[in-house]
Amino acid sequence: MTHINKIFSSVLLLTFVAYSAQAQAPANNWTGFYGGVNGTVQAATSSATGTNTYTTEAPVVEPTGGSTDGPPVLQISGQTVVQTEPIADHRTRTSAGAGARLGYNYQFGHMVIGAESDFNIATFSTGAAGLGTGVAGPNEGYATYTHGTVVGTVRARAGVAFDRLLVFGTGGLALSDLRQTLITNSGFTVSRHQTTGWTGGGGLEYRIAPRITLAATGLYSDFGNSALSAGGGTSGFVADMKTHFFTATIGVNARF
Repeated sequence: MTHINKIFSSVLLLTFVAYSAQAQAPANNWTGFYGGVNGTVQAATSSATGTNTYTTEAPVVEPTGGSTDGPPVLQISGQTVVQTEPIADHRTRTSAGAGARLGYNYQFGHMVIGAESDFNIATFSTGAAGLGTGVAGPNEGYATYTHGTVVGTVRARAGVAFDRLLVFGTGGLALSDLRQTLITNSGFTVSRHQTTGWTGGGGLEYRIAPRITLAATGLYSDFGNSALSAGGGTSGFVADMKTHFFTATIGVNARF
């Protein structure tokens, strides 16, 4: 009889522990794989700073009042001098597109950690500008041009679940087919591909059905600097180009 009481007491205790754990656990568990699709709005900003070095013919500086008794002539006709002017170009363009994502969450208590990979197709181009606006010289005018189509990320996520609502922060690696180009009126063109950078941001996800959620995410992605140069010696351009994005997505996820 003593053994039966012990067994019965143990069963009651296990039942109580299981019931208490279930009562304390969130009603909506976020653990598992998921995938989804989304709409995208993206703002791409490209900036270039540097120098335009060129040679030009020096002006004739006459003596004061045209008199031979005036100050000496400083430069003679036909003499060339090297001059430098700054390059400064800053442009932002907005584009829209669509994308998809795949990820995994693991929940313990109200904390949720996981990883997500996504890609968004939203063609962006800062356009060519500045050609023909420079000063006189062999390299008159310049343009900085940034173009790309795809921006993707591979990120860690961490957040807090409030039953149906998940609030999270995220950060990781940014990937793109970004191409940065420097063009001059004198025919110099040089391009670099800037394909990797970093990204960070956050978002919200809300469960509207047992396996379906609505998700909104905002990400800042920075692809760093790219040094471009065209020409050389006493005639050429040197530019430091930088590109970053802000990407906002709203989509639907399905849990497997």
